Amino acid sequence: MARVLHLTYYTGPILTGKAVIRQGMLHEWLDIDPSSPIQKIARRIC
Repeated sequence: MARVLHLTYYTGPILTGKAVIRQGMLHEWLDIDPSSPIQKIARRIC
């Protein structure tokens, strides 16, 4: 499961370009989509 704390959108790929939107948020714990890139990261560190 995961919890989103902060999200930033950039004009370019992989944190390049200008930051266009920044959102701070705190959601309830959510299941991680098995097809998402976050799932691969979470599986390695959790």
